[in-house]
Amino acid sequence: MDNESARIIIGIIVAAGAIGGVINAVLTDNGFIMPYGEDIGHFRVIRPGILGNILIGACAAVISWGLYSRANVMPMWGLPPHALGTDQTYLLAGDFASALLLGIAGARWLTSEVDKRLLQAAASTAARAAPSTEAALQIAVAGPAQAANVARQMSSPPYPWPARNAA
Repeated sequence: MDNESARIIIGIIVAAGAIGGVINAVLTDNGFIMPYGEDIGHFRVIRPGILGNILIGACAAVISWGLYSRANVMPMWGLPPHALGTDQTYLLAGDFASALLLGIAGARWLTSEVDKRLLQAAASTAARAAPSTEAALQIAVAGPAQAANVARQMSSPPYPWPARNAA
């Protein structure tokens, strides 16, 4: 495979994974936010936003393509095309579909980890606050980010420990 063909195929795989990351951002409560850190009680949760979803989706797609497609036996740089007995460079629909699926799954994994931290922070913050039936009902039907916001509003006294800084 010549260098130009390899770059084009990798570009297509990266794009498919990035599209998967965008789809995941739309399907979760991350939407099109930019990455930022959020303090909830004594927790610091890093929200990856759309850029984090795109990055993870693209990386997952390239890893999948390199490990599980026929790309793992194709020379990409430095070897002549006839080393494998073919001079054809091609991309199958299955490779593209696999990259897209892994992009969605990789980005979903990232947002699931963030959602877990948000829910953990919401539970901890709500547990320290005064009981509120209204807040409990709001948290029960809210997404992770909304649950964290409701819990944050519940807690009126200052926290006994400072917020942790993200590295």
